[in-house]
Amino acid sequence: MDKKTPRVLIGPSDIAGYYASLAKGFRTLGVDCDFVSFATNRGQEFEPKHSFGVIRAAKTLKIHAEKHKNLTFKRILLAASLILQNVWGLVAIFKYDVFIFGFGRSLLLYNLDLIILKFLHKTSICHLGHGSDSRPPYLDGFYQTDESRKLSPQQTFKLTRKTFKRVKFHQKYSAILIGSPLSTSQFASSQFINSLAIGLPLQIQKVEKKNKPRISFHNKTKPNTVKILHAPSNPAAKGSALIVRAIKNLKTKGYLIDFKLLTKKEYSEVIEELQFCDFVIDQLYSDAPMAAFAAEAASFGKPAIVGGYELEKLAGCISSDALPPSKLIHPSEIESSIEELINDTQQRKHLGKRAQTFIEDNWTPVKVAERYFKLIDMKFPQSWWVEPLNCTFFKGAGQSEAETRRVVDTLVNNYGVASLNLEHNLRLRNDLLSFCDKSQ
Repeated sequence: MDKKTPRVLIGPSDIAGYYASLAKGFRTLGVDCDFVSFATNRGQEFEPKHSFGVIRAAKTLKIHAEKHKNLTFKRILLAASLILQNVWGLVAIFKYDVFIFGFGRSLLLYNLDLIILKFLHKTSICHLGHGSDSRPPYLDGFYQTDESRKLSPQQTFKLTRKTFKRVKFHQKYSAILIGSPLSTSQFASSQFINSLAIGLPLQIQKVEKKNKPRISFHNKTKPNTVKILHAPSNPAAKGSALIVRAIKNLKTKGYLIDFKLLTKKEYSEVIEELQFCDFVIDQLYSDAPMAAFAAEAASFGKPAIVGGYELEKLAGCISSDALPPSKLIHPSEIESSIEELINDTQQRKHLGKRAQTFIEDNWTPVKVAERYFKLIDMKFPQSWWVEPLNCTFFKGAGQSEAETRRVVDTLVNNYGVASLNLEHNLRLRNDLLSFCDKSQ
């Protein structure tokens, strides 16, 4: 780290507390760091308590706009809120030295500040490795399986083009781009930093056992009962129906299982239950080895089953010591894998301990902030780079192989092969078309 530390700005969005925790890590290192969020979600666990009066005013206007029934007045309030955000953003451009942005959003409308920052030779680090920010929508079950967000073929076509342009824009104008090997590589055409090498700045607050009785893992259960937790944010995309079916089958076989399925629960309740389970089932269709829920479980020494297609390809993207230890399985192996962890207590304990040690040694706010400083100083290992044109992963996340075939087939039939936006990576395009039995 250089003697003169830069002034850092993090924001203006947050994903499961990632950027609020990162800011905490920077401050612990003694770095002059501010975190700003434009979000109005008052219920977020990691809502920042920043002191920027202009941003507070902009958020207040937006909150009033969301409640107002008069369309004209609503638009006026939203426009005023947006103007305040952009005015503040323009001032911030000259106030800070380093800017860390996430999920494809920066300070100004249309991310125009990235162009200005590049012109001013300031450092902008953009993280497009959270999932839907860079993953092709036709490979993204979080769009395709959620009935409230399900895309029509036309919407898939338009959003695919928008996502493709987002990745290209950030590659061109950000000083450093961070991405996920299996969700950013499809649309990327040049090297980016592996998000697994950076990690999640995880900070977990333990929840004390509540005095009032309620149905919970830490109530009395029969001896030898195995306590399993599944807490999907999107049950359809996480494959929850198949996970529940596997649990029912195992109960039919005679296994004593206390299974908790938590949906739309408070963060504190999920954390409380994590402390008393034996292991967790994260999801069936992941393109990451340890997402937020699995990482939270690991912080308590609880192993996680993570399903996904071709997750073994991650071993070629990152060194073994930087690969988070989860029980990675093919979706078809979910029942046998649950049964294996039920029977093998030693495996559960060993995997849980490895996961906990990994989190404590690598994924704390301070550890992750230190790696960001290596990016800022341009003194990081060359192994952190991902060459996207060498990646042929197209199984996506949140959906089955059958669903991927269906969505791609519909998209290509309606809008042609070019609608995949993979002309820069013909090997990947042709592999995907062959998988979907489409002509090239």
